[in-house]
Amino acid sequence: MTGTPTSDRFRGPTTSRRTVLLTLAASAAARVPTAAASVDVGSPAFDVRRLSLTHERRTVPHASDFDDPVVVATPPSYAGSNEAFARVDRVGPAGFDAAIEEWSFLEGPHMEEVVGCLAAESGVSRFDDGPMVAAGTVELGTEWTRVKYDEVFPKPPIVLTGTQTRNTGRPVIVRNQKISTHGVSVRIQGSERTPAKGRETVGYVAVERGKGTLGGRPYEGRIERDISDDWHTIEFDGEYEDPVFLADLRTAEGMDPATLRYRNLDGRSVEVFVEEERSRDDETWHMKEDIGYVVFEGGSTTTPPPTDEPEPDRSDPDGSDPGGWGRGGFGWGRVGA
Repeated sequence: MTGTPTSDRFRGPTTSRRTVLLTLAASAAARVPTAAASVDVGSPAFDVRRLSLTHERRTVPHASDFDDPVVVATPPSYAGSNEAFARVDRVGPAGFDAAIEEWSFLEGPHMEEVVGCLAAESGVSRFDDGPMVAAGTVELGTEWTRVKYDEVFPKPPIVLTGTQTRNTGRPVIVRNQKISTHGVSVRIQGSERTPAKGRETVGYVAVERGKGTLGGRPYEGRIERDISDDWHTIEFDGEYEDPVFLADLRTAEGMDPATLRYRNLDGRSVEVFVEEERSRDDETWHMKEDIGYVVFEGGSTTTPPPTDEPEPDRSDPDGSDPGGWGRGGFGWGRVGA
């Protein structure tokens, strides 16, 4: 198996006293992990910022003190038109690694993109200013896996997901569906030409819908419906001087591999669309999906230096690649290069 060793410098404990209870109901072959649950009241660790990323892996220190963090970063902006998404791994108490990742069939480095990033402590957090946030991790593969929050939300929350590991090295995304007050169904997905293999640790952050303040920041969490492969304008309910935007698909009406991209973010609105990959054909039409978004007021833009990585091995590890793609800085598959 190729990928990041679990003893990496940022790899934290897989469970802690603050980890949310994860109850899984998946296929008969799926594993069902559980962990202790707790509730934080007051000012739990919570960090929102923008990341300025390219295809080069970058190490990002946390801006708050965490025991067992979950990190989500989605979607990327649209400076470079090659299909791409933000990839997070090596998540631990000190920080995490992140980069813009392209699908395996694409060539060349990726332009700098801006991605909203949210880090939350594992568990269920109730903030002084009202909203509830549930965060946790689960190890899963390509089969839909049901993840149950430890506490019930008053209405289906906004759920943001993303990988926390890079076990197989192949480019993968996370898909969500059937979001309810109790839980969400999640799976990983590779490209049509290079399907996902193995299992990854996936993190989720569920944020209570509504408008108010969260972690001392004005925010709103809303659902937007009927987003397709055409650009769609979202009008915010509030107005923001320095917005940080995060969003994720919450349905899987179209099963071709797809993610979100955004452009023209300002204090009142943003444009988004569903982006399919083209590893097998040039068709990118996508069925209409629902998305959930969260926009926060304020946040620093972090552009850390590239992580110092050894020169990668360019040989194919298992002879399974159909297209002759090489190993990039993240592992097997092209990471924008």
